[in-house]
Formats: sequence, structure tokens, C-alpha cells
Amino acid sequence: MSKNIYRVNKKSDLDEIMKNNFYKPVCIIFTSKTSNTKLHTDICNTLVTISKQLTYIMIVLIDFDDFIDNNNFFQDIKNNIPFFLAFFKGKNIVSEQDKENFIPLMVNHMDQIQSVYYNKLKVAFDQNQEQQNQPAQTTESAQSAQSTQLNQNPDIKPNDQELDNLNREEDNKSNKSNDLSSSSSSSSSNSSCSTSRSSKSSKLSSSSESEKKKKSKKNKDISKDISKDISEEINSSGSNDSDRIKKEKEKLKKIKELQKLKELLKN
Repeated sequence: MSKNIYRVNKKSDLDEIMKNNFYKPVCIIFTSKTSNTKLHTDICNTLVTISKQLTYIMIVLIDFDDFIDNNNFFQDIKNNIPFFLAFFKGKNIVSEQDKENFIPLMVNHMDQIQSVYYNKLKVAFDQNQEQQNQPAQTTESAQSAQSTQLNQNPDIKPNDQELDNLNREEDNKSNKSNDLSSSSSSSSSNSSCSTSRSSKSSKLSSSSESEKKKKSKKNKDISKDISKDISEEINSSGSNDSDRIKKEKEKLKKIKELQKLKELLKN
């Protein structure tokens, strides 16, 4: 038997069902087996069948032959059976007492009640879903607008960490250039670069996760700038063969360093 159909024999049991299903339609059918056995049986069989389909409403069957009503609350109905009553939120919404057409009218009323109730539930559910989706859509729109703005403004200034990376590359280039020109100046330059790298390394270690994300977005532009600096430095080199050989070796070293730098920027 379906969980939405009950047979009660006490007024207190009916009150409990009404209370527990306050926000559901509750349909009550009053009959008497001794008064009309065939009609009573037909009503019972019909209710059991439709309860499996009308799952959004509660169905209560009351047989006055064994119903205890100490306060005679349904005395008037007892004299006019079969009788149909429908309640929603404690208020009577439909009543029917046509004995000759009772079963088809009862079924029609219950079907209409469920249809209206279901449609209201669906509208409320759709509205709730729409309200929940609005914040998500607003967030997506904001993210899309931000992404569009970033794409339209590619010449964004690098942050402090990126400037540190550029300065470190400049120090490295300056250090290597000084190595070619003078061994004595190389010593002091290496010491200076070592101090600079140590300082920069401490800054890199304290950078936040958000800066790493920003860095990855701009690594392509930074790599292009570094490649341009290396190209200009190579083009400005001396003209004799020995210098060319040295410069070519230096060029290979810087290309390798550039590749390593790209890998670091990607990470």
C-alpha cells in the first residue's frame, strides 16, 4: 500500500495526520460499510488504486462504523455519506456529497488538486534554482570581463618579482661581459652578483601564490624582452675572429640560460 493513504478510526489520529502534513493537500473520504457495502468497497478499491498515482496528496478514509468521535465533530457529515473533503494548510478547499456520481467526482477533484499543487511546487522550485544560479552567472560574467580586459591590455607592467628577475638577468649579463673584458673586474662583479642573487632569492622565497599566477601570464612577454636584450648585446660585439668565437660561445651560454629561465617562469 502507498504511504500516502491512511484509514483512521479516531479523531486524534486524523488531527495528527493533518498536523504532520500541513503543507500538503489532505483529502478525507467519509463512508459507512453498513450503510452501503458495495459503494464502500468500490470507494476503497478506487482510493488504493489512485493513491499510487496521486503521490503528492494525502488520502484519509474514515468509516463511521468504527470511528470514534467523542465531540461529534463530524455529526452533520455522518448523515450525508459518502462525503468528500479536501484541506490545504488547515483550510477546506473542496467538498463533495453527490452520492450518485460520487466516485468519478471524487477522483476528478483529487486529480485537479494534485495538478494545481504540483504546478505550484514546480514554479517555486524553478524560482529557487534561478536565484541560486544568478550568483554563479554573475561570477562567471565578472571573470569573463576581467579576462577580456587582460587580453585587451597586454602591456601590463611586471610586478616586483618580475623586475627582480629582469635585474638578475641584467646582472648576469653585466657580469659575463666584465669577464670578457677584464679578469680583475670579474672578481668584484661576481661578488656583487652573488650578493644581488642572494638578496633576490630571499625576495623570491617570500613571494605569494598569487604572484606566481601573475608571473605565468606574463612569462611570454618577459622572455621576448630578454631575447631582444641578448640579441642586441651580441650585435654590438667586436669584429675580430677571436672575439667572435668568444661571443658565439657566450651566445650559446645565454641561450641555455634563457631556456632555463623559461622553465622557471613556467613553473
